[in-house]
Order: sequence, then structure tokens, then C-alpha cells
Amino acid sequence: IYRATGWHFLGETGAETYIRLADGRLHHKRSIYSKYGSNNIAHLRATGVPAHGHLVASKFRYAYVLDRTWEWRLRAAPVPTPPRTRPPP
Repeated sequence: IYRATGWHFLGETGAETYIRLADGRLHHKRSIYSKYGSNNIAHLRATGVPAHGHLVASKFRYAYVLDRTWEWRLRAAPVPTPPRTRPPP
């Protein structure tokens, strides 16, 4: 749907490790660091925080330019072919 509405596909991000805490939810490393002062799983476990790493798949990156004369400002060149659809997780 992004391609159909004129968005530019810029590629994919890399896979990322999120941290699962005792509440069962996944948390981004930055929010864990701001709450506990560290996002190192071994350090969190050593200090009594039950933490487990969880690999999250890569995400597609798209950009939309409101003014076409500014299209040259895209840092990454748009990829000409759309990506294949991935199966849902």
C-alpha cells in the first residue's frame, strides 16, 4: 500500500534484540537502559532483574516526500523494485 500511494522503499533495517522482562512484554534496549541504567542482559540478571533477549525481525523502511523538489534530500537512494511480502510472524 505504501508503494501504491507514492512512498519510496529505502530497504530494510537490521534485526534487533529486544528484552523480555518478567511482565512478559518486549522492551526496547533504550527504555530498559533508562529504567535500569543498563541494557546488558547478563548485568540485569546479576542484579536480580529477570531478563531474556528476543530477536525481532527487520522492518521495511519507507519515506514520503511532500514536496517533489526536495526528493533529492533522501539520504538513501530508493530501491526500484518492491520487496517480496514476508509471511506474518
